[in-house]
Amino acid sequence: MKILHISTYDFGGAGIAARRLLLGLESIGIQSKMLTLRKTSSMSENILQLEPPDGFLKQLFSALRKKLISFEFTSQKKATTDNQDFFSFDKTPHALSKHPLVREADIIHLHWVSEILDYTEFFHNIGDKPLLWTLHDANPLTGGCHVPVDCIKYESVCGACPQLSSDNQDDLSRRIFKRKEKAYRRHNIHLVVPSKKLLECVKKSALLRHCNTTVIP
Repeated sequence: MKILHISTYDFGGAGIAARRLLLGLESIGIQSKMLTLRKTSSMSENILQLEPPDGFLKQLFSALRKKLISFEFTSQKKATTDNQDFFSFDKTPHALSKHPLVREADIIHLHWVSEILDYTEFFHNIGDKPLLWTLHDANPLTGGCHVPVDCIKYESVCGACPQLSSDNQDDLSRRIFKRKEKAYRRHNIHLVVPSKKLLECVKKSALLRHCNTTVIP
């Protein structure tokens, strides 16, 4: 059995949790690898950094897509907070579904995936591989924010996002929400959450309330 963990980083809370799980699986003889956007640890040779595309045309396409994504995101995102991690886009220039580690994996374990996972590309092309997703915050449930605070729009549909200081119902948060809704469709995702509080959020979530969910503190 081949298990692949996908995490934006191998550091920080989510990255360290993913790394510890990788090492734990290795210690009991389970073949496990981790794909990350930025690797800092030398604890395991099975932690691999996503390499840039090879070949001029692939590099050009990636650069153009990155510019288009940046333009769409920054031109519409007007967050009032100084912490830009509070709101993340659902698009990236990375076609993870085509990566050799993704193709050979029997089980894919997602962790904190902002900036590395393109939701539409990944979920539409991953086929029927078993998916496990550890939620380290609420972003997979929302139209972009990581911590909804007092907002409960993710329970029905996002729009007029308070973190974007938006009064437009068809704003960026709603478009992201709708793309996530379409991406998740037909996938049997098993969720893991670290707290009962986040479990309650999942149960109320319009996007992922149908998923089997396990609490692992």
